[in-house]
Amino acid sequence: MFQNPTCLPQNIFSQGRVQSGLNLNRDQRRKAIDHYSYAIDQVIGQGFSSTVYKGRDEKTLQNVAVKVIDMKRLNKSIQTQLLKNEINALRQFNHQNILKLFDVCYSQNNTYIITEFCDSVQS
Repeated sequence: MFQNPTCLPQNIFSQGRVQSGLNLNRDQRRKAIDHYSYAIDQVIGQGFSSTVYKGRDEKTLQNVAVKVIDMKRLNKSIQTQLLKNEINALRQFNHQNILKLFDVCYSQNNTYIITEFCDSVQS
């Protein structure tokens, strides 16, 4: 889909490897993409072509949000362009009230957008 990686900053571009069933805990099935993982039972949102999971950066143990976009659902060029626009917009934003983009990874069937995780519980 993204033949030219120059549309993404080099420091966030990853060719991720997906692993199913990473056994971090027998009670949770986890999937991994690059150095991030997410539990398939921790869905925090869904849309037309994507599902957002609560995930974790395995290097820092920081909670992240992992948006998994099913590329088979993006069957029109306008939908692909909108995804590119979303990634480019997230890359450019730098404000305390807007999610920070950490990484973008790709597999054969999915695009993964990794952002900071915002917990709705206020302390």
